[in-house]
Amino acid sequence: MKHFFRLFWQISLLQRGPQDVPAPLLFFLLMFVALQLSAGLLGGLFGRPLDYLFLESLNALAMALLVWVFLYLRSHVARFNQTMAAIYGVGILFNLIKVGLRLVDRLELIPDFLISQIVLLLLFWQLTVLGHILRLAMNIHIALGILLAIFFLFVELGLGSVIDRAAG
Repeated sequence: MKHFFRLFWQISLLQRGPQDVPAPLLFFLLMFVALQLSAGLLGGLFGRPLDYLFLESLNALAMALLVWVFLYLRSHVARFNQTMAAIYGVGILFNLIKVGLRLVDRLELIPDFLISQIVLLLLFWQLTVLGHILRLAMNIHIALGILLAIFFLFVELGLGSVIDRAAG
């Protein structure tokens, strides 16, 4: 377990990439389940664990579909399991950072405006890491990888908006 946290931490620091992640389908599926658990934990801190779990599941599936399509277009479908395991593993790491940040926010140790700034920095960091993963998986320039990451962010926001309208 410690080995994988170190691996995903190094990926988030742009020191390693999806090629360093185990390729078996079972590992990819375990990362998907762990991502859902981390989303439920984060949602629990906001009093909405099922909402977060459902939205994270939908986003993870949409991301998998889009990544598969882009890998297919670049003739790199064989990299799918490693790419998605890396994306999910880094997502778990960022969810755990957000859990810690939420706990610090609840204890009111840091002013609200600073929490907002940290959340914004986390968003930029996460987009950069996702762009890095996509860059290595698809053999594209980092700028294009980050643009794809921003595209994925807009897809996630759109899905969240549709779900909020349907639920409300």
